[in-house]
Amino acid sequence: MPAELRDDLIAMPAHRLAAAIAAGKLTSAELTADCLARIRAANDKLHAFVAVYEDEAMAMAEALSEVSSTEKREDT
Repeated sequence: MPAELRDDLIAMPAHRLAAAIAAGKLTSAELTADCLARIRAANDKLHAFVAVYEDEAMAMAEALSEVSSTEKREDT
């Protein structure tokens, strides 16, 4: 993932994140991993989440990333 994209993920609106995923600049797995890392870093202070299902979130994101990459290969 390009560095300029990683720096802006938290402030990026959902439609831009979706466009980055559609363009292949970002995967669902990368975005999910970044969000989970931010949750881990801040939740002890913020107490914003009662439960975080990291394994389940990453499994779903990786599956979505695989589907997306398969669709792109079929389109070419």
